[in-house]
Amino acid sequence: MSLFEEIYAENYSKMHRVALKILGDNDNASDIVQEIFLFLIGRLNNGPEILNLNGWLYKATINKCMDNLRTRKKFQSIDSAYDAIIDVELPDKEEAVKAVNAAINKLKSKEKILLVLYSEGLSYKEISETTGMKFTSVGKSLSRSLDKLEKELKNNHYEMY
Repeated sequence: MSLFEEIYAENYSKMHRVALKILGDNDNASDIVQEIFLFLIGRLNNGPEILNLNGWLYKATINKCMDNLRTRKKFQSIDSAYDAIIDVELPDKEEAVKAVNAAINKLKSKEKILLVLYSEGLSYKEISETTGMKFTSVGKSLSRSLDKLEKELKNNHYEMY
């Protein structure tokens, strides 16, 4: 197995999940992740060395998704994978997913990105490197984003724990 095949096998599903959370569209997410890996092939063969591959993949995926969203001029609903952010015990899980999606769609794009990276389990340092945000600002910005999400959910009679 080649180096690229190993990287692809280890990272495709993570990058697809991130793109899906941001875009809310499986086909667009798949297209974007394929573009990222095609670019990576060229970069591995001819470009400068990538020192932090994991961070590079996250950053490239997020940047491509943001470009896609700018082209479409609006955010679409986020996939139900955001269940990792909240723990809602409701008989109707579909209703909870809709409530979370609606609340998330009211956040700014930067806040959505922070929540996606946080839900993927990235450390503050990794989030800082991926977004270009100061390390010391990540915690506070993430906290504010979660507070906004919680406030919006409470306004709609849902609790976030």
